[in-house]
Order: sequence, then C-alpha cells, then structure tokens
Amino acid sequence: MPESTQFQRLRARFDYLHQYIETVDAALVAASEIIQGYGPLGTGPVGDGNAIRLSKALGHPLNRYKRLDNLPGHRWNGSFRNFSSQKNLEFGLTLISTYFEEYVKTVLKGLPEDATRYKATTYSDLDLEARSVVPILGDAERLKKEIGKRILSKIAAKRYARGIVDSLIKACGLTISPKNLRLAVMVLDVRNLFVHSSGTMTKELWNSHGKILFKELGVGVGKRIQLTLGFVGDCIKRVRTHAADFDAALIAGGWIPARTLGRPDASA
Repeated sequence: MPESTQFQRLRARFDYLHQYIETVDAALVAASEIIQGYGPLGTGPVGDGNAIRLSKALGHPLNRYKRLDNLPGHRWNGSFRNFSSQKNLEFGLTLISTYFEEYVKTVLKGLPEDATRYKATTYSDLDLEARSVVPILGDAERLKKEIGKRILSKIAAKRYARGIVDSLIKACGLTISPKNLRLAVMVLDVRNLFVHSSGTMTKELWNSHGKILFKELGVGVGKRIQLTLGFVGDCIKRVRTHAADFDAALIAGGWIPARTLGRPDASA
C-alpha cells in the first residue's frame, strides 16, 4: 500500500517505541528473577545481614547507580517493581499520543493552500474576512490562496491531534473507518486520563469506552487503570492502523504524495 513519508516515519517510531517498552519490561522481569534467586527475601533494613543489596544482586556498582541500595530487596518484587512497570507503560502511552500528534502536524504542513479544494462549509465563515484583502491581492488566484492559508491556520489552531484529524476529515471529504477511528480515540482518551486524572477511570471515559476497557483491563468507574504490556502494544497497533487509514485516504484524494521506497529512521 502506498504510504506518505510522514506515515513511514511514524511507523518506524512506533516500531522503535514498541521494542523499547518491551526491553524495559523484560529488564524488570530479569532483575526480579535474579533477586529471587538469592533465596528468601529479608525484611530488615539494608545492611542488617538479612536484606538483599540490590547492587550486589544485580551486579552493578553503586558509583554508576547510586540509589540501588536505597530499596530493600523484599520491596523490589512488591510495590516497586509494579510501580516501575506501570511508569514504563505510561511513558509508552504518552509517546503514542506525542508521535501521532507530530505526524498529523507534519501532514497539515504539506496540504495545498488552494481554497477551492476544501469543502465549502470549511471556509464559508472566512469568505468575507478574506475578501477584505482583495484590493491588496488583486486577483482570484491570490484570493484562493489567502483563503486556503486561513483554512489551514484555523485547523492547525485546534488544541489536540484528534481535533485536527476531525477537521481534516470534514474539510477534505475523507472516508475513514469508524471502527479504527473509535479505537484510536480510546487510546488518546486513556492517555489523557493518566495525564489529568492519574489514571483513575472517570464516568465520562467509561461511558465512551467502558465496555472494551473492562474486557481488556477489568477496570470500572473510580478505579485506577493498571496497564499491561499487551494492552499498550495493542494501543500502538490501533493508532498506527488509524493513521494508515487516514494516510491512505489523503493519498487517494491527492492531498499528499505517496512514497513507496525506503523506511525513514525512527530518530528522524
């Protein structure tokens, strides 16, 4: 399937992110297995002979990791390991949203400025304002370009990627899979929940996505969401699938060019 340069970069970044969160999760599991291999875990403070020194268990000197021994070994396989795992997954969820937003903004920058290509309802409220510059511009072509610039500027002013995508779907007359869009919106909403509500399920989120979130995470209203590696991996796939659908519709409509060769580097 033809893809834009912008989407190929997004896909590469998602692949890299997925590998990253799995690597960190695997490292946490490996650390737990090493610590457990030392036998019964102590319950006393570090240094009393009954507690495991993490620096010794993991084989890393304190001059590099200075806070390893601040945590008794018995706490590693309890709350601290879960805390570390959750923060890794929350970080991944945040980057999904960040990468998607950056993709949408780079797409927006490459769209044509010809106002006649956009749906009339998009620029009808800009017509009178734009016409005030006709004496300055002097011809219809420059007027169309001026209105086009204002259309894109108005869309770019949307606060979130979701609003920009919704506006572009309407302005460009794109046909997008409702299911893919709905699942991508769920991912972005869950990310916002962690940013603004510490991951506690709100009634609003439950009304919008409660059925699938309960099925996959077993969470209800008022409960804090416990992310899983599988769920965040699926979130990456869901947003990537929606982005691919959105990208294909833009290419099919002649809004952005396709690029079929090469895979841009994730760090680009």
